Amino acid sequence: MVADTPNETLSQLLAGLSWSGERLAREIYRVLGAGAVHPTAPYKWLKGHQPRRDEVRQATAFVLSQAGSHSVAVGELWPGCAPHDPRLVPVTEGMEVPWTLAGTLAIIHDWLLGGLMDRRVFMAVGARL
Repeated sequence: MVADTPNETLSQLLAGLSWSGERLAREIYRVLGAGAVHPTAPYKWLKGHQPRRDEVRQATAFVLSQAGSHSVAVGELWPGCAPHDPRLVPVTEGMEVPWTLAGTLAIIHDWLLGGLMDRRVFMAVGARL
């Protein structure tokens, strides 16, 4: 999207949620951590700019999807900016098993067979067996 062309999609989504730009920034903080975006950055996005970092674009689509009534894609917000991995998923994705010893061991087994993880992704596993 060219700068100075208002982002009507983002504007409509924020209006539908009754969110300000600062609220969107706070929600992105919850996903990526404080300091991920400047609190006023979403106002630039509304004017047609876009986040520089792919993970910020992904987090924006993710938080809007979680808060709204439908899934929002990065390409819907910023056409032509489809990320390598088009979605962020909750940390519990694929862990819909009973939290029993057998379920916990199945998840750990799946993680061990999963191969190397992206170096930026990390998780802490704690289990009381």
